[in-house]
Amino acid sequence: MRFSTPSVKAQGGAEALSDILDSYGFVVDDTLQKRITACRDFDQILAWIGRTPKAQPLGEIFT
Repeated sequence: MRFSTPSVKAQGGAEALSDILDSYGFVVDDTLQKRITACRDFDQILAWIGRTPKAQPLGEIFT
């Protein structure tokens, strides 16, 4: 039996994205943090994660 729902998967992805952004030294304001945690589209979160290594400034990730 599988217990991972899309919502749980997205929540885990959002937490990972926050950690990754922090590790790259990005400062995430409250508005952006709410956007990240509210996202329930796991594929979107993966896209944001994929853009992180090349992004300068932070806004490039979330376009």
